[in-house]
Amino acid sequence: MKNKQFEQAIITLQNLFADLSKRNALKEHEIDKFNESQKSIIAYYNFINSVYGSVIYPWNDPKFNEAWDLWRLYKKQQFNFKYKSIAEQSALKHLYALSNGYLDNAIAIINHSINSGYMGLFPEKKGSGKQKGTSSTYKQNLANRLIKNQQR
Repeated sequence: MKNKQFEQAIITLQNLFADLSKRNALKEHEIDKFNESQKSIIAYYNFINSVYGSVIYPWNDPKFNEAWDLWRLYKKQQFNFKYKSIAEQSALKHLYALSNGYLDNAIAIINHSINSGYMGLFPEKKGSGKQKGTSSTYKQNLANRLIKNQQR
């Protein structure tokens, strides 16, 4: 509906300006049409701006811009997902919180999330790569329990 109103407003303005250029004047009813078309264009502009408005990045750094562009491309190619401004701003706030405000952490989170095939942004878990039950503390505790069981 909004696109139809916008297109009609543009057509009306084009016709009015074509007439105006021929006569060098606007009639009273044309002024009303012009004003209505102008209101429709402004309303449509505000609608588009609210949906696709500008996003504020937490870091003004080319390395971050490159990483974030890569993340958006990854989301589009892997999941056919395109951010709208409100969701993108929310994702950027989430990334900022996950990274504790550190640029290098944010880039690492983006890279880890892409490399892991995640749909969302997740930091690498501390101690990842270790399998459950293989830490030296676990092995020591297991050995101590076995010794105690054998002494009974």
